[in-house]
Amino acid sequence: MSGPMMLGGFSAEFVPAPKGVESSMSMDQALDAVVAYLDRLDDENLTLSELMQFDNHFYAAIKERDTGMYAFELLVDPINGQVVPEPGPNMMWNNKYGHMKMGFMQQFFGQDQAGNDMGIGPEQAIQIAQQYLDQILSGTQVAEQAERFNGYYTLHTLKGDNPIGMLSVNGHDGRVWVHSWHGAFLDMRK
Repeated sequence: MSGPMMLGGFSAEFVPAPKGVESSMSMDQALDAVVAYLDRLDDENLTLSELMQFDNHFYAAIKERDTGMYAFELLVDPINGQVVPEPGPNMMWNNKYGHMKMGFMQQFFGQDQAGNDMGIGPEQAIQIAQQYLDQILSGTQVAEQAERFNGYYTLHTLKGDNPIGMLSVNGHDGRVWVHSWHGAFLDMRK
């Protein structure tokens, strides 16, 4: 598949800032960019829940106001302010907002649009994520909370008490997907 992915009618073509390129964007400017993106979606049910700054982009987690469930994940280019859907589980496993939500994926997995039939609960997702980290990155832990999206969970990875990245666990089959594109963690705002 070539070309940009789409979510809510906006392009998801994104190239993170090259290493060593200084961001000219502050957390407040990134927050403003995400809010403007959500305004263009014209869905008052969606709200920004979390904003994280990494050395090559900003990450934003969007929640649904009515359900309290996480809706989707966004990235913000720190150079030009472009906001796009995060690649990976956000596009591939998100059975309400991701690009694979329609047709055969729903029929194949028997998922409803709200993702309420996930066989893996948050505690099990945490266990799966920690077992995975124990095998590939000894000394790293997952956060005590698994953020539930429609079809998967996203968890922060920690070294001691400090966030160092993220990974996701598929809520139907337990597959793990490391968010390897984030770079070094710098800051977070809830």
